[in-house]
Formats: sequence, C-alpha cells, structure tokens
Amino acid sequence: MPKGQPFTRICQALVSSSWESRADLHIHSSFSDGLFEVQEIAKLAKHLGLRAISITDHDTLAGHHGAFDSLGIEVISGVEITCVYETRVCHLLGYLVDPFNQELEESLSEIRAYRRKRLAHMAGQLEGKGVLSPSWKSQLGPILEKESSSPGSRHLARILVNQGKARTIPQAIWKYWKDLPANNEGWLTFLEAARLIRQAGGIVVLAHPRPEDDEDRIKDMISRGLQGIETTYPGMKKPRRKELGEIACRLGLCETGGSDWHGDSNRGLGAETVPASRVEILRRQTGRDSLCSAV
Repeated sequence: MPKGQPFTRICQALVSSSWESRADLHIHSSFSDGLFEVQEIAKLAKHLGLRAISITDHDTLAGHHGAFDSLGIEVISGVEITCVYETRVCHLLGYLVDPFNQELEESLSEIRAYRRKRLAHMAGQLEGKGVLSPSWKSQLGPILEKESSSPGSRHLARILVNQGKARTIPQAIWKYWKDLPANNEGWLTFLEAARLIRQAGGIVVLAHPRPEDDEDRIKDMISRGLQGIETTYPGMKKPRRKELGEIACRLGLCETGGSDWHGDSNRGLGAETVPASRVEILRRQTGRDSLCSAV
C-alpha cells in the first residue's frame, strides 16, 4: 500500500489508537524478588510503548508507597499474595488495593517474616547437604535482616546459579526444591487472602492457573472470593488460554495477564500483555477510579 495515502494513514492511526494499547499486569520489582526498582521498570515500560503496568510483588505493597515522576504511564497498585488452596500453595493477585490498608499490611508483614525464616531454613538445609557453601549467609544476610524485605526462592536460586550448582534459576528450583520438605504453615488460606484483598478495595485474581484448575475448581474458588483469572501468561499454550477465556466468560470473571517479569529471565518486560482496556474493566469492578497513579 503506498505510503502517505489517506487509507494508509487511517490504518496506521487505528493500529496506534488507545484501544490497541497494551498493559503488563504481572511484574516483580526489587521490593520482592525482582532485580529492578519501580522507577526503572516504569521507564522501561514507557520506552516499550506500554500504557499501563502493575507491580505485583510477593506479599508486599512497598513498591506503591512512593511518589513517581511523570512519565506518562499508569502504575496500577497490585500485590501477589502466597496462600494455600486445599493442600497446595497458590498465588492470588490483588489489583487496585489500597497500598496503605492497615489490616492488609499487618498480614503481609507476618507473611514476610515467615518468608525470611523459611528461606534461611531452606538455605541451611542445602548447606547441610553440601549443596551450598557457607558464603550464602553473607549474600542473603542483608535481605533476611530487613523487616521490609520479602525474600523468596528466587533469591536462593540465584546464589545456587552463582555457585555453579545450576545453569539457570528454573533449573536450580527444579533440581533442589523437590527434596526439601514442604512447610505451608506460614501462608494464609485462599479464603483469608481473598478477604484481605477485597476489604482493601481490590480485585481478587488467580495467578497462573495450573492445568488442574478446571471449571469446577474455579467455581469453588469463586465461592471463596475469586473475581478474576490470568488468561495470558508465559508458557501458557493457546488452547489453554482459549479454555480459560471461555471459563472466565461463562463465570463472569475478569481476565488479566502479564509477563511475570523479574529482570533476570529470558522473557522480557512486556513479553506477555493484555489490552489496556482490561484495566478499565478492573476499575469498573471496584466501582471507583482511584488507586491508579500516573507515573
């Protein structure tokens, strides 16, 4: 099609219009197990042409406590809460929550304390097996000593990679975590996590649904407070995305998605996105326009 023709310009305008803009609603910063600060993430997201992002750190809202310079991109308040559904660990995303809600923060503080205790115990077990050298204490020490830190398995996996015990973070987790005894006593139940998100004004979304999360199971989660599911996620095959989208439509659930970016994986920020219009749907679900800051 010739450049500069009226129809060409119309097509270009449609492609670049707001209804085609994208959002990455699953990102981790250095406040949990990501490598980049919120400001850095926002700048990169703006450079990539994203209209909105959500920082969904593990069990902390600290990334949403500061003020941001105006960069023309929205940062949606979010958190990823670790909880237990039936007998397995799962993760709930809370969008548009009040980042200063006292009850939510008190519960998240308790989870972070458990995270620090759990990670130190895991590292000690791996040292006892001869997998980790004692140097892990100096590397993890500053993280474990901070009450505001929300450390996770990824921190320990990075040390394993640095010590040459694994080539990649996923390999480290797959290789060594399976032999460590599971202990879920410090996590909230699904019902408790969902209640906290909703009382803080947020939307409860199931992060990266597992293959066994079928329609009946999701219906049961709805009875416990679920309001949405991720239907776009790295590694999720097209048939599964279609299946989850149809389930969301039938059950009246919000659909979200994102890259689950930590800054050190092969996939990049914005590798998986959803239409930015999904943010407006989340807002309508809460019935208000607040808790979304222009960065």
